[in-house]
Amino acid sequence: MQPSIIAGKPATLEWDVTAPATLTIDQGIGDVMNVTVDGIGYLEVSPASDTTYTLALNGGATATTSVRVFPDRTTWNDTHFTPGEQSNPEIFGGDKDPDGDGYTNDEEFQFQTDPRSGSSSPKLEGRINGSGSDLQIEFSSPYPLMPVSSQMLVETSDDLSTWIPVSANTGVFQNGPLEN
Repeated sequence: MQPSIIAGKPATLEWDVTAPATLTIDQGIGDVMNVTVDGIGYLEVSPASDTTYTLALNGGATATTSVRVFPDRTTWNDTHFTPGEQSNPEIFGGDKDPDGDGYTNDEEFQFQTDPRSGSSSPKLEGRINGSGSDLQIEFSSPYPLMPVSSQMLVETSDDLSTWIPVSANTGVFQNGPLEN
């Protein structure tokens, strides 16, 4: 899943690399060896706009990940509701559904959908890639933020016996293919 945040909030970049002599991330971050132990490290970032980060291992680009940045609630409200609508308790309020699509303004904000359009609703898509030991199952949503009441738990496993939760808003850099 692609990390996405509300403007001003953090996302975590994580990496697990082999034999780092030098390790840097672009976008003004620079050397990250001081936050890397045995090739494993992480760093919180709070970009102001959509940003793609590239991890360079021993001078060569190794992986990239992007963090999408969405407006805070005040900016979102001002984009979707006029000042008059914001003072109308029948239209404006977290529990209201002005387009009648079954999703409240709070849910529309979490999914960054249009509270004024019934055709703009939350979606979750799944895809299966590969087969056998190379099987990968990917979930994605064209909308960035899951509602607090129904967040998806994503876990990872190397042996299908022990499962470890993947942190929310995390982009994972790996030596080889990037996993988000």
